[in-house]
Amino acid sequence: KETTVGLSGRSPGTPPGRNAAFAVTLAEAGFVAFAADYLRDGERIKPGRRPYHTTDFYHEFPDWSIHGKDIWDNMRAIDYLQTLDFVDPDRIGMTGHSYGGHSTIFAAALEPRIKVAVANGPVSDFLHHGLHWAVPKGAGNSQSLPALRPYVLDHTLPLPVTFYEFTALIAPRPFLCGQAVGERRPMEEENYAAVKQVYDALGYPERVRYHWYAGDHDYPPAARQAAVEWFRRWFALPPER
Repeated sequence: KETTVGLSGRSPGTPPGRNAAFAVTLAEAGFVAFAADYLRDGERIKPGRRPYHTTDFYHEFPDWSIHGKDIWDNMRAIDYLQTLDFVDPDRIGMTGHSYGGHSTIFAAALEPRIKVAVANGPVSDFLHHGLHWAVPKGAGNSQSLPALRPYVLDHTLPLPVTFYEFTALIAPRPFLCGQAVGERRPMEEENYAAVKQVYDALGYPERVRYHWYAGDHDYPPAARQAAVEWFRRWFALPPER
């Protein structure tokens, strides 16, 4: 959360990122912005451990996934938000960048109380970024979805679910995905086309959009402004003055 509220960089003690404080952008636009640490980040890093260390988690919960824990935490955050008298319980959205981007996709896919989703700079497939999801056992300390390991190591095995199918679970709720032109690859185009087909089939083509912005892996002003406008549009809020 220190990163998204502009207190530090990606690692504790490093300078704040120029464009990472998107929670501040949302608050300045009039939204209630709830920024929390995932397990293994920020104040939830265990003493002596590095950020994103997952070995301890899997030792205690070998049948879980850290991404599943993150989604569970997102759901509990919504439980809390809905107890606040200054929060509209029916107008809750979620956004995140990079890991937070695909965490937004997974959370929105499984949590219907997230009414509008904006994922910025997410990974958009399972196989081309396979080592991100499930590194070979013992080869690293950050395994998001270890159950995918067999499919990462052997691409001839059919995936139990594709990334676009997971993303499409958000439909028909509004979904905006921001991607940097510098990271534009065929898989992003293919994923968007497949998700768009689902929205089209449901009769809500206007509720999904991919926003391409100049630069590389970042959440620059153009992307943050697109997110604010997307939330305002689908929460029926007046435009910024």
